[in-house]
Amino acid sequence: MFGRIAAASLLVASGLGLLADNSSRPSLPPLGELRDVLRKHVRDLPEAELDAVATQALLDRVQGRILAEDEAVNEESDAAAIAEKRVFEPGCIYVRIGQVSLGLGPQLAAILRDTNLVSTTRGLVLDLRFAGGNDYAGAANAANLLVAGDTPILDWGEGTLRATPKESAWDLPVTVLVNRETTGAAEALAAALRAANVGLVIGNRTAGKAAVYREVPLSDGRRLRLAAARVRAGEGNVLGPDGVQPDISVKVAP
Repeated sequence: MFGRIAAASLLVASGLGLLADNSSRPSLPPLGELRDVLRKHVRDLPEAELDAVATQALLDRVQGRILAEDEAVNEESDAAAIAEKRVFEPGCIYVRIGQVSLGLGPQLAAILRDTNLVSTTRGLVLDLRFAGGNDYAGAANAANLLVAGDTPILDWGEGTLRATPKESAWDLPVTVLVNRETTGAAEALAAALRAANVGLVIGNRTAGKAAVYREVPLSDGRRLRLAAARVRAGEGNVLGPDGVQPDISVKVAP
């Protein structure tokens, strides 16, 4: 039993090493060589088990999922970009995001330009709980409204988008609310604001689904859905499967 566990652990490490950043860990032997060693020296380790462990390790690393021929993943939502806005006394603007899309930036900009709201405000609360979306350009554009100029915001595999210079940048406190249902581009928006030292993130850890996904056909008719490009916030902080960890953890039941 120990031999199987050790072999599985070694193979998982090798699988992860193929795709992870190895700059801070010792180099691993080639996967083929490691498989040959395991075959020779580990008893009762079937070939199918080697393949299964290696395959699962690689799928986990790229957040992969095997889809049936007729299975569809619907990432579209009919949620509004901004679901609610109000002012809480004393002078706090509250904006609940329904979905991060390209329309979010212009709508949020209109709120920040509304002198009736902004003139007496002491801060901004962006509620990203239960918010989703897969438009990372929309997340970057929304973050740009609150980030000072010439600061890296987001990179989702198409180069880093940086904040544009502003004559009068937003300089009031920003609080970002998140939970386990904060997914995709909403996670990226929260991470970008925190990386730029604009917002304090409060709530639960996010879903860990901030990535650009692709579907690739397999030989048996099924499809592999995988995270083809990672999303990076600020100076290159990778948003991984562990999600965005809040600055202040507050556990609230859905």
